[in-house]
Amino acid sequence: MPPAPAASPGAASCYAHPGSPASQTCPGCLRPICEVCAVVDGLRVLCPACVRGARRGRRVRTALLTVLIVGALGGAGYALRGPIRELFKEKPKPPPTRTFNYGDLASTVRELDSQLAAEPCDRSKIIKLVETYYRAGDYRGVILRAEEFVKRCGKYPRVRWTTYEAHKQLSEWREAVADAAALIAEEPYDKDYRWWRGIALEQLGELEHAAEDYRQAIALVPNLRSIPINLADVLEKLGRPCEAILPLEQLLHHYPDTSDAEQLRDRVERLYGL
Repeated sequence: MPPAPAASPGAASCYAHPGSPASQTCPGCLRPICEVCAVVDGLRVLCPACVRGARRGRRVRTALLTVLIVGALGGAGYALRGPIRELFKEKPKPPPTRTFNYGDLASTVRELDSQLAAEPCDRSKIIKLVETYYRAGDYRGVILRAEEFVKRCGKYPRVRWTTYEAHKQLSEWREAVADAAALIAEEPYDKDYRWWRGIALEQLGELEHAAEDYRQAIALVPNLRSIPINLADVLEKLGRPCEAILPLEQLLHHYPDTSDAEQLRDRVERLYGL
C-alpha cells in the first residue's frame, strides 16, 4: 500500500497521523482527520474514537430503553393480571333453575321459603319445608335444600330423616346408607337407625352387613315387630336357614297372637326341615 501523501506546509495534519493531510474535521471532537481515520457512522463521518463513543452510547441507550419497556410491560401485566385472568377464566355455571309443581302445597312452600329467607337457619322451618317437598314428591328438592341448609348452618341430624327417605325413593341406596351411618354416629343406641341402614344395605346386596344391622336393632329392642322377618329373609338368602329360625321364634314369643302367626309357624317348620 503506497504511503499517505505528506501534508503540505500550512495545511492541517491528521491528529492521529501527523504526516498525513487532514481531509475533514470530525464533527464529534472537531479534530482534523485524514481519509484513513474517517469512519462512516450512520449519516456522519467521525474519527475512530468518536465512533466508539457513539456506538457505546447507543448500546447504553438501547439497554436502558429495553429495561424501561420490560419494566413498564411487567408492571402493566402485574396490574392487569387479575382482571385479565378474570376475563378469560371460565365462569361457574349457575345452578339450573328447578321447577316443580307442588300443587295444593305450593302456597305452603312459598310461605316456608319466605320465612327461611328471613331466618336461614331456622331448624323447625327447614324440617317443615323438606317434609312438604317430600309429600309433594319432590325428592331431589328435599336433598338439595337439606344440603344447602347444612352447608350454611352446620350439621343437623334431624334433617337426615327426610333425606334418607328421599334417597330411598330415588333408589340411591349408597347415599341412604351414608345418611343412616351419620345418624348412627350421632345416636349409636337408636334402634331405628340400625335397621334403616340394614334396609339400604340389603338393597345393595351387602347381606352380611345388613344382617348385622338387623341383629343390632333387635338387640337394642327385642320386641321389634317386622325387623326379625327382615333378618330371617337375609339369613335365608345367605343360605343359613338354621340361623333364620331364631328371629322368627323370638317374634312369635313376643306376638303369639299376631295375624300372621300361623304363616310364621309354618315358615319355622319349613326352616327346621331344611
